[in-house]
Amino acid sequence: MHEIIKIEYAGNIVLTTEQLAQAYECDAKRISENFNRNADRCEEGKHYFKVEGDTLREFKMTNPQIAEQSLRAPVMYLWTRRGASRH
Repeated sequence: MHEIIKIEYAGNIVLTTEQLAQAYECDAKRISENFNRNADRCEEGKHYFKVEGDTLREFKMTNPQIAEQSLRAPVMYLWTRRGASRH
């Protein structure tokens, strides 16, 4: 297992979908599928952050260690501790 890099966003320690998948020893696609099936149970800002556009570009610049995970991704989901436990 790869070492999980500590990332902060909006004053919270968060995990990317890739990191969460590594922690649960599954594919990132499974995390996304689980979220899509249960999106009504998750609250943005409490369980996850949806980062896109200029905010995503800035986030990637300040966190180059995770930028390679999502070079062309137009959206990145960052999971809080509460959101990670929902999976």
